[in-house]
Amino acid sequence: MQKDSKRAKLHHYIPQFYLKGFCDDKEKAQLYCIDKRENKSFISNVKNVASQTDFYKADCPSNPGVYEEVLAKAEAKYSEVLEQIKKTSSFSNNLDVLLDFIAWIYISNPKNRNIFNEALHRVTKIQLQIYQALYDQGKLAESERSKYEELLKHAHLLDEVQNDEYKINFTSGSHFQMAIEAQEEVYELLKLRKWLLLKAPEGNLGFITSDHPAFLAYETKNNVPLGLMHKKTQLYFPISNKLAVVGSFESLDTTIDATTNVTIDATEESIARYNACTIWYSNK
Repeated sequence: MQKDSKRAKLHHYIPQFYLKGFCDDKEKAQLYCIDKRENKSFISNVKNVASQTDFYKADCPSNPGVYEEVLAKAEAKYSEVLEQIKKTSSFSNNLDVLLDFIAWIYISNPKNRNIFNEALHRVTKIQLQIYQALYDQGKLAESERSKYEELLKHAHLLDEVQNDEYKINFTSGSHFQMAIEAQEEVYELLKLRKWLLLKAPEGNLGFITSDHPAFLAYETKNNVPLGLMHKKTQLYFPISNKLAVVGSFESLDTTIDATTNVTIDATEESIARYNACTIWYSNK
């Protein structure tokens, strides 16, 4: 069991072993980074990017690093499979593990956490408004009245919640548990797609990655969001600067049997298109 003082507090939601696949020098493990929000570029070690403090901290005072320990075991398997795919430029028998990894990256991203937190905050505000109305009308059930009266002792906090000055969020431990449960569902949905392994030609700079590397790309009217079960969508994930994978329900190449998972040589045009999408869907 790790002591809290020795626990790694900077947690990578994008694993370092994955990020090293985009480094020219694996030993130095440095990335050329672009911050699209700040409109600046810089060079950084993989240790310092795609991470947040206590991102995987467990709601367990005696062992807050337990989720990091669980992830370390899973990442050892994912790392081995990615290396095999990079060496052979083929899925071989590794597609299932790769999709499991992509499912985790897809669901555990901070962008999804923000969505869940915002939903919880909105629901909490509505619940408090309903409680207040029922309380004022004397219609609040007796079993709930005492609980609400206890909350009223902290009226300033209730006001801050309604004014969005105080946010109601899930704990990091709750987020981890939800991600674990959702990973299997996402994995099963990814298995329904047909997958292509794209290989960058020699001399090309290749594929780039981001802090949100697994994303669903599509075009809809009025930017209506689509989900993993929608047709005419592509789930894209760069594996390294030389390889990327894309999954869809339709064949991306009319010369290829849509029932198979194969490797094809990517054109410079397709690499540029996917790299542009990677930047567009990144968090920052």
